[in-house]
Formats: sequence, C-alpha cells, structure tokens
Amino acid sequence: FFLDWETGKIGTDAFMEALRAHTGKPITLEQVAWAWQGFILEVEQYKLDFAQSLRQTHRTFLLTNTNPLVFGWALSPAFDPAGKGGASYFEKAYPSYETGFTKPSPRIFQHVCQDAGILPQETLFIDDSQANLDGAATLGIHTHLAENGADWRADMSALLAK
Repeated sequence: FFLDWETGKIGTDAFMEALRAHTGKPITLEQVAWAWQGFILEVEQYKLDFAQSLRQTHRTFLLTNTNPLVFGWALSPAFDPAGKGGASYFEKAYPSYETGFTKPSPRIFQHVCQDAGILPQETLFIDDSQANLDGAATLGIHTHLAENGADWRADMSALLAK
C-alpha cells in the first residue's frame, strides 16, 4: 500500500486506512507526517541556489518518488530556509504519485521526456541511487550519481560545460 500511495493508485485516506489495519493502531496523519519528515535529509540551500541558477541556462525538472503528504510539505515554505518551497527551483516537478510510475521504471522517464518535450540523449539525470540512474540510462539519458552530503556543483558545472 506504500507503493500504491506513491504511484497514485490510492489516496491518502485509503493509505491511512491500510496503515491502521496493518499496524492495528489508531495512527494519525500528523504522526505519519512527523515520522516521514524524520528521515528526510535537509537539502542544503547552496544546492537549491545552484539548481535555481541552472534555470537561467538549462531546463530543470524535479523527478521524485513521493506521496502527496511529503510533496505537500516539499512545496511549502517550510521546505527550505529561503521559504520558497522545493518546486520553485525547477521548471516543473514530477512526483511519482501524479505520474503513476516510480523510479527506476523507464516508464517514468519516458513520461517526463514526453511531457517536457525533451530528448533523452540531450538530458542529464542526477540522482543518489544507482538503480534509478540505470533506469534512466536504458533510454539513453545521461546520468550522474550524486552522493548524499557531497557538494556536486563542480561536477555538474564540468558536465554541463561539455
């Protein structure tokens, strides 16, 4: 039922019913939100600023495996120190629960390329999961593994200069 929620097959109410049935506890949505945010890593502002600066010369998109609860928080001013919300750093966001697919399925990358009108061979996908990169690469998308906690701005600048 977690995957069903992240692919939009069920809504939040159905997810909460399934979670309560699975655990046998009267869990609230607030408790779920608190738990989920407990393992989400804070994105450093310099990385967000770099993503925003790329928008001046490149088309940028956010592709994320997520659910409406987490994505709602990511869109809110609470997401980042600048109070902008995550989606403001990109041309468009593609959360899995809206696309109906999750990474690493090639179908989610096909969806983004078609919707955004971009060519796979002219696209760079950055992710912290090799499995997700492998899914993108099956379509000819260029990839870069961004290690959690690493400052990858210099790597991106070098890749984009090619």
